Amino acid sequence: MDNYNDKLKQIITKNNFLTINDNYIKLNRYFIEIKKLISKEINDSPNKDLLLSTSFFCKSMLTQLLKFKSYTPTDNGNLIVSSENCKYTISEVIMEKETTPEKIFIKVVDYHSQTMYHDNDLLIFDVFNAIIFEKLLLLSENQKYRSFIPKFKGSFVSYIKNNWNYNEINYENLLSPYYYDNILSGNSPYYRQKALIFMTESINIVSVLTLFLEYNFDLSNPLQINRVSSVMGKFADLYDFIKYIGCTYGFMHNDLHMGNVVYDISNDRLVLIDFGRSAFKKFLLNMDPELNNSLMSEFSKLDCSELLKNAKIKNYVDLFNNNSLYNNTLSIECNGYYFGVIFDLITFSMNVYMKTIFYFKRAYPPNIFAILMTDFFKLIKVNYDNFFPQDLLHNEVILNVPATVEELIQNYISLKQTFVLRFNDEKVKKLINFICEGSFYMGLYMHFLKLTTVNVKNNYYIFNGFHILRDNLKDFHTYVLTVLTPFANEIRPIDSFLALFIPQTGGLTNISQSKSSSSSIRKRSSSIYDIKLDNHVNIIPYQKLTMEDTVKLYKKYFDEKKTYIIPYNRNLDKFIKFKFAKRKTI
Repeated sequence: MDNYNDKLKQIITKNNFLTINDNYIKLNRYFIEIKKLISKEINDSPNKDLLLSTSFFCKSMLTQLLKFKSYTPTDNGNLIVSSENCKYTISEVIMEKETTPEKIFIKVVDYHSQTMYHDNDLLIFDVFNAIIFEKLLLLSENQKYRSFIPKFKGSFVSYIKNNWNYNEINYENLLSPYYYDNILSGNSPYYRQKALIFMTESINIVSVLTLFLEYNFDLSNPLQINRVSSVMGKFADLYDFIKYIGCTYGFMHNDLHMGNVVYDISNDRLVLIDFGRSAFKKFLLNMDPELNNSLMSEFSKLDCSELLKNAKIKNYVDLFNNNSLYNNTLSIECNGYYFGVIFDLITFSMNVYMKTIFYFKRAYPPNIFAILMTDFFKLIKVNYDNFFPQDLLHNEVILNVPATVEELIQNYISLKQTFVLRFNDEKVKKLINFICEGSFYMGLYMHFLKLTTVNVKNNYYIFNGFHILRDNLKDFHTYVLTVLTPFANEIRPIDSFLALFIPQTGGLTNISQSKSSSSSIRKRSSSIYDIKLDNHVNIIPYQKLTMEDTVKLYKKYFDEKKTYIIPYNRNLDKFIKFKFAKRKTI
């Protein structure tokens, strides 16, 4: 073994980790040298445990690339369980080129659970999408968009026991299990407890769902009223972001329930999380060499090749197209824009629709609510009696749309031309506007499926709280173009999303309202529409929370998330695919 140890030291010494970072070729060369050495030694030595241990040691040396100036863990880095295979901890760090401390969220995923490829969202997709977002948002001129995505801080392979503390694994720490002499002594068996580590900025997190539930129970709490009002005013900006990133880059979140839209109470912002099922179609259709180098470097660092034993992964496109149930994103490209995001827009807007019904019913007099809902229901009628603002999968929510698609289209044009413009407050106007859009898209989708009534909870095409089935995107796209083209002149000015896909031909004269309808609108007092989202209380200053407070918020979030997220149902998926295989194209 002495010869083996000398050779191993030479390989580690030769590879400068400062230059190896984010260089796929150098990383691969480093790992290939290690594997060659180990494979040769395995044939000559029975001590396979030590060989496997040193192999893992060499890979996990990449943690040194993090280069924290300081690292202060919470509770010595003890891990808190968030799901069956996932744990987390919060730490305060000063990054290498920074001077001020910041809190980071450290997600720890059991490596071996990731081999169940179709039953888990591979962490590598979280990492890939986080890096792509970093690249795109740095180029974005809209500063507001950058606040919607948590900042990515790093990923790597590490050992775990009951805690994860960088100070303990730091290679320079003589007591560290990663310290070379400790590895060779055979006293560091942690390679058997392999984990993938994913780090982002920490959020003082409250789920939107929880926010509305607490608002329901305590209307006397001015802070809760203030936060709910603030969130209502921010929904439209998040909708615009989803639409922009989806149309421009073919992004689909694929899991956009209200548990994955959270509120940062310290910075008064909405944040989109959990990208394990997401993908950017533009980058799958057009290979980006620079991006490929960054992404495949992470792929190597996370040692993900072992997770996909039968797959030949040469680049990031191969990984996303590796028969994944969730990440093999379908999208229709038209004039350089992508249509598939319409399902994310439906998912998000219809869930917000439920929150809006709840909010207006609680916050405003009944007569205002009745008028608002009467107009909303011209697109989609929702049974809101005794409604409780959970995600849709927990309610027997019945949706009804107009009997014909032509009536649906005419109602949409009428509402956009009159109803939305009646509101004076810009935040309310933007909120009502995108709910009208999402309701209309949902109505189109229901007519495409030849449904005028649907129970969201029990319908196999719309399941898990508006996780819209995506296998029929091409047929749906064709259907939308077919039914909307005759109304192109009316739709294009009022719907920026559909305007990207409807050809500039055809069109009728603007649909005028009936005299009775116009008279009805004139009789309504303009004060009825004078609704504001931030007029309940003065803005309450947001406090900077301690690490312990942040940990409590994360724990509460994950505990509550378990109660309203339905686990993946393989039998349901098989049923849905069977149904659509038999369904004729409309």
